[in-house]
Amino acid sequence: MGKQRPEVCVMSDLRLLEEITEIVNTTEIFDSHEHLMYETERRTRDIDFFIIFNAYTFTGLISSGLKETDVKKLTDPGISLEKKWQIFCPYWNFIKYSDDANVIKIAVLVGTIFL
Repeated sequence: MGKQRPEVCVMSDLRLLEEITEIVNTTEIFDSHEHLMYETERRTRDIDFFIIFNAYTFTGLISSGLKETDVKKLTDPGISLEKKWQIFCPYWNFIKYSDDANVIKIAVLVGTIFL
């Protein structure tokens, strides 16, 4: 004799589902998931444009062929912005349509609006 399947939903489950659905549908949610350093730390560091890049963006660059040693150079304050751009620029076209790159484009756009 095979196993009996339990009922998928009982009436109390449906009521609970309706309550949860109503709450979810009326709740405003803001995604505040970010990988930013604390402002106190940021003020003590010499930073540039590449600070808005995150681990995900760097992973995309590595997947595109950028060497890990060059990725580290992008966050090195001792390397000029011009040199960082030379390292980064050939790989931008490979990642520019990714979600991580879209975040960077939005940050740059918003930053230029408020400058």
